[in-house]
Amino acid sequence: MLSGPCLPPGDAEEEEMPDVEIDIDDLLDAANEEERALKLQHRIRTERFLFQSLKFLEGR
Repeated sequence: MLSGPCLPPGDAEEEEMPDVEIDIDDLLDAANEEERALKLQHRIRTERFLFQSLKFLEGR
């Protein structure tokens, strides 16, 4: 699995950004590039939503 920041630069400070784990095998099993891109976009949106929700709940 790869790990890296889930938000593009400028959306949050680096130390606040959680890591996103991406299952490379899952991406390689995708039928085509479009399906791979959709899987990545969905994962990043989900991670961003969870991160922002946790920040809200923590009162930041």
